Amino acid sequence: MSLDPELLKKMMAQAGAVSSEPEPVEVTSIPSKEEEEKAVADKTMNEIVEEAAPAKPKAAPKPKAKAAPKSGALMFSHLFWKPQSMPDFEVPKFSADSWDDAVAERIPEPDTTYQLNKRTVEAFVYSLTAGGTVLLHGETGTGKTSLAREVCARLNIPFMRVSCHGQMEQSELVGANSVVNDGGVPITKHSDTDLTLGCKHGGMVVLDEVFRTPPNALMSVQSLLEYPHELNLQDSHGNSRQLEPDADKFFMVLTDNTTGSGDVTGNYVAEVQDTSTRNRIRRSIEVKYMTAKQEQKLLTDKYPDLTPDKAENMVTLAGLVRTAFRTGTCMETMSIRELLTWAQDAVAFDDVKQSFKLSVFNRLTKDDQKVVRDCWNQVYTEESGRL
Repeated sequence: MSLDPELLKKMMAQAGAVSSEPEPVEVTSIPSKEEEEKAVADKTMNEIVEEAAPAKPKAAPKPKAKAAPKSGALMFSHLFWKPQSMPDFEVPKFSADSWDDAVAERIPEPDTTYQLNKRTVEAFVYSLTAGGTVLLHGETGTGKTSLAREVCARLNIPFMRVSCHGQMEQSELVGANSVVNDGGVPITKHSDTDLTLGCKHGGMVVLDEVFRTPPNALMSVQSLLEYPHELNLQDSHGNSRQLEPDADKFFMVLTDNTTGSGDVTGNYVAEVQDTSTRNRIRRSIEVKYMTAKQEQKLLTDKYPDLTPDKAENMVTLAGLVRTAFRTGTCMETMSIRELLTWAQDAVAFDDVKQSFKLSVFNRLTKDDQKVVRDCWNQVYTEESGRL
């Protein structure tokens, strides 16, 4: 028996098995290869080029222009020459007005006849500008102190020299107390030395032949050898207990024949210094004799009446004596100072041999005279010129 269609429809509606209107189903079809190719082909040319074009490279940074020197400074090449051993660098620019009256009068006059070794000057001036204690070392009479003085003259820096010796005491370096009359009243006051004067007002302080100083005396200025420099005064009255020099205007220089470790050649008197003292030296420069041509030019520039052939013979003899000194054959050498004195007297006397006896030969020991006489006779070979 078949059910009534109307009844069947009514029963199914009540059971919820069938909806009156089926919901539409969204179907996304997977594009075919041909459809993908067509989609790409439909893109505009500009879109394709924009996607395919590589990113624009960043512009290379422009090279930095060379920094101009700071205010109050000039380049080394402006004051001297283009450096041969290092890049150009800044050098402080001073004038007489840069300094207190107490030290301004210590600025030396330039010696236009002085022959500068370019690489030595470059290293020395750089060391001064870089800061810290500088040691100039080398044989007797190579011009260590005169180099420092000449650089001061050309840079307008006050020059203060302290001559050191084996009996030196602390008070000779840092000063001492003394009783002075102050308006009729005796008071105790600390007296300055060139070293403390330089600490207060600036300039270049040169401790000459520094390693002849007893180590305990040199220890009193150890803090001054450090950088930044400072000096402690233990017993000062009416004076600051601690001096802090201006780092831009104070220059500490030591000179000696040795480097502080004693003399292994036996030619010099030098104390062995404490390691802590030597470690405070920032830079060390060996100063050698001028070349023969430089010494000849120095003599003829200083004394124009000295003929070039005489100057050449004098420099040759000095070289032989220096060689004898280095080898231990002779206990004396010939410094640039002695060479200049000999040249001065040779012009005054118009006699090379007589002037040599007066300026050099007569002060030698008998043994050294024999060695130097042999050196002389190698240069002055004519019988009339023999010593």
